[in-house]
Amino acid sequence: MKLKFGKIFMSAAALLIAAGICGCSVKFGTNPKADSSDSVDSVDLNKIVAQATTGDNLDDLSVTYGEFEREYLYYLKSGRIEDDTAASVADTCKQRRETIINNIIIEKVILKKAHEMNVDTITEDEQKELDEQFEENYKQQIKYIGENAAAYGYESDSSESRTEEEIEEIGKELFSKILEESNMTLDILKQWSKSALIGQKLMKELGKEISLSEAEKAVNESIESAKELYKSDVASFERSNYTKIYIPEGSRMIKHILLGFSDDDMKQIQALRMDGKDGEADTYRAQKAAELADKVAEVEKKLDNGEDFMKLVSEYSADADGTAANPDGYLAVPDGKAYMAEFQKTAFEIEEVGGRKNCVTDYGVHIMVYASEAKVNPDDLSAITDSVLEQLRQNHYYQRVYEWKDEYKFQIGYDLLRIDNPEDSDSSSDSSSN
Repeated sequence: MKLKFGKIFMSAAALLIAAGICGCSVKFGTNPKADSSDSVDSVDLNKIVAQATTGDNLDDLSVTYGEFEREYLYYLKSGRIEDDTAASVADTCKQRRETIINNIIIEKVILKKAHEMNVDTITEDEQKELDEQFEENYKQQIKYIGENAAAYGYESDSSESRTEEEIEEIGKELFSKILEESNMTLDILKQWSKSALIGQKLMKELGKEISLSEAEKAVNESIESAKELYKSDVASFERSNYTKIYIPEGSRMIKHILLGFSDDDMKQIQALRMDGKDGEADTYRAQKAAELADKVAEVEKKLDNGEDFMKLVSEYSADADGTAANPDGYLAVPDGKAYMAEFQKTAFEIEEVGGRKNCVTDYGVHIMVYASEAKVNPDDLSAITDSVLEQLRQNHYYQRVYEWKDEYKFQIGYDLLRIDNPEDSDSSSDSSSN
């Protein structure tokens, strides 16, 4: 179970916290590099641990140790981590500290830029929706905790079943303890939701800088790549997702009813082929196909009489699930490699849409129908273009935010936060390369 009060401004810097509670105090490790006065246990909560060093009006771009600590405590208590210097969790905790400080910095940059661009206003309707979503998440959270109270350290002499009201009260009690021991409040959690909405507003505003034509250009470039792949490597093309945006001319949608061989017969055919005895495999396969002649005739008669194709698939086909998953049929492209050679060949021997022809493969006898010409659906292509546009806008948003962050040249108290200074790593790399 994960806390629904997550702080997610950007996918690359998401802070996801698992729910939990630790009944004992959390031991913070002290930084061996820092002076004794800077031990984590004695840090002034108002001490600045990250601040912008270039630009105008930077007061709102400072991060205090208290801001950092409450999110880190929240994480530690959620995971019941008693000592963050223990070998089993030390690296994970360091990574989490890096994530937390970067996430806080990014949040502040987003809120500052959103204010400068006048997109940080929350309307009454939006606030109402935020409040309703928060309340729903809160109810689900305390219900889960209440139902799993023992796992959260709740002790009770009663073994009787609890009422919903009792479960709710226990959940509230335990969740309140999580917040209290983390120096967290419901108001802070609510602010996370509000900040996330402001981030979405900023993303939408920045998205205006990316036009539909850019998405169309990207899709067209992908179509050209698809064409080149089809020409150079048909098999790879068939395995790719390119068929959603490009289908070679002359392609077909093929439906079939597979009157399958038994598992033992297929194993026998496969064994012969593995031994290099293709002639014997073909002979054995033809024999087994002949034994299915009456059933083939039975199905064909029903098709001729106009019986529902999918009903016959359900009744006779060994590939009923595959057909159900591909209701329009299987895509067969010219010179394709996706199917057995006999199936591929027969697919293009049927002269007209609606026509029918049979073939035999190592799987059985296929009653094949040329269902339709295969073409990219314009609506599907439009939806894909819209999706690409959204992705381009998101990427643009991420890029702009990180550019802003870099421009502010944040100074971070790496030692105090017990995280690595990337500049130290760069220096080490430069030294080793010389």
